[in-house]
Amino acid sequence: MQVFILTAWLALMIGMLALAIKSIQTNKQAGQTRLERLRNAYRNLQKYKTHSQVSRLAHTSPGYAGLWHQLLLRVNFDIALAEKLVKQLRLKYPGKPDRWYIGKAIWDIEKECNRH
Repeated sequence: MQVFILTAWLALMIGMLALAIKSIQTNKQAGQTRLERLRNAYRNLQKYKTHSQVSRLAHTSPGYAGLWHQLLLRVNFDIALAEKLVKQLRLKYPGKPDRWYIGKAIWDIEKECNRH
């Protein structure tokens, strides 16, 4: 009887050890998945390194994203043109917040469209 109990206990311990190993492997794979997601997010941010501060800000801040998108709509998604407009406004009106420059660029485009 003791041999049976000892054998059953040993089988139970081996089963628990197998479950623990499986759990560790699963967590390790999940950790790699999280690491890959972080790497991909970092790579995506690197794409915007060549763009201006306002363009990068629009990608990371929801408050600017809507305004930036409106500006891009008005310039047919020409990022370089949108950045150039904001840069020119920044030179003409120094010291204003970025949100103001984007809004002013939108307003100027609409004003120009209404004039024609």
